[in-house]
Amino acid sequence: MSEIVLKKTLKNLFYVMGAQFIILIISVIRSLILPAFFSVESYGYWQIYLLYSAYVGIFAFGFNDGIYLRYGDNNYNELPFEKLRTSIRIFSLMSFGISIITAILVVAFCTDNDLRFAFLFSALNIFILGLTGIFTYILQITNQLKKYSFFSVADKILVIITVVLMFVINNNNYRIIIVIDFIAKAIVVSAMIYLCKELWIGKNSDIKIAFNEFKNNINVGIKLLIANLMGMLIIGIGRFIIQMFGNIKDFASYSFGITITGLVLTAITAFSLVLYPTIKRLDHNNYHTYFKNINSFIIAFNFLALLLYFPAYFGVNAFYTKYNDLLPYLNLLFIVTILQCKMSILNNTFYKVLRKEKEMLTANISSVVLFMVISPIFFYFTKSIWSIAFSTFITMMFRCYASEIYLKNFISIKLDHRYIVEILFIVLFIIITTFFNIIIGFILYLFFLIAWILINRAELAGLVKTLKIRV
Repeated sequence: MSEIVLKKTLKNLFYVMGAQFIILIISVIRSLILPAFFSVESYGYWQIYLLYSAYVGIFAFGFNDGIYLRYGDNNYNELPFEKLRTSIRIFSLMSFGISIITAILVVAFCTDNDLRFAFLFSALNIFILGLTGIFTYILQITNQLKKYSFFSVADKILVIITVVLMFVINNNNYRIIIVIDFIAKAIVVSAMIYLCKELWIGKNSDIKIAFNEFKNNINVGIKLLIANLMGMLIIGIGRFIIQMFGNIKDFASYSFGITITGLVLTAITAFSLVLYPTIKRLDHNNYHTYFKNINSFIIAFNFLALLLYFPAYFGVNAFYTKYNDLLPYLNLLFIVTILQCKMSILNNTFYKVLRKEKEMLTANISSVVLFMVISPIFFYFTKSIWSIAFSTFITMMFRCYASEIYLKNFISIKLDHRYIVEILFIVLFIIITTFFNIIIGFILYLFFLIAWILINRAELAGLVKTLKIRV
């Protein structure tokens, strides 16, 4: 890695890590206040809004992802502004139309007032988040991560201010937060459009060229879009099932568990944002080295992150007793989250760098099919939400390690015992946290973690030394 690239990477990482730290603090505050302040039902409807809004990206049809993949090694001033600008306008008209039609259908056919409200604003997000995706990706791939970092926290700050004010005046109407969340997103995307005005303001290109650009971005990006959505579904499909066939209390408890464990993912997301544009610009002959070093870092981080399960368990049991139903499967959700960390930072990054969107799509679709096969079986025998969490855990294990084995083979990394040790460590964690008292479980896990560190101290010391040399 050249000194210039390294310095720019570290600078970008500093900005994104700073933004992610702020997001983490906001997420912690929101995760602590809302579940305690809202009724279980109100929290559930807020989570329904967040859940469906997370999937409206499907209506972009891969246009955003196509830009992300096709121009991933371009600087901002190298982008073909004229044809991109016109294709973005075409996309905007399409997205606005879909958003309005979906909103009308929600109002016409949804009879539950609370669900209608949540679904309506999710539908309006089709347009807002479609545009946000374009400018967010462009800021990422062109290494404008200082701007990206600012915009990634701006809307969340507005929402958390609202949450705190509502807490102070003792107003727990969840609809207010949904409206503010939508308005905040609209303000942020308007600011991004202004700062990236070259992609919005100016003359149109030839309409045939613009449509070709529009079509090419969709053709390239649709596989990545579906792959990402399938990856999200592996965690999200359980929530959809509970929302449709369970009650709002079960949905709220499960969502609260996902929120708690998701804080771990928030803490490390910065690396995945910086890695893709950085590795994309580096010599592909060194990909195997980058893969191994990143993998070593993720393994160490994940094993340490599992320690957070124990204070999380104590916190829910002591302060959030109305969500105690999630405790039997909270350990599984933590495992799902650390596997998602590895998938997001390591495997997905290299799928995209190597332009293996088709293989990424195949892995994710296979995982969703696996979940759909095993979850009804487990649910039939247990009749509990635990079966959904356990099915998600099995599916994530398959997805993560099957992808890792494929990528290692592709970039000529010899398979070793490392991933087997990881799996055994994860199974050990589940056994300890399921069958032992929480305090005894903590002591046992800490013992095994220290033993693992001592056994691998030479490798870990080498990794730390490598990082110091690069810094």
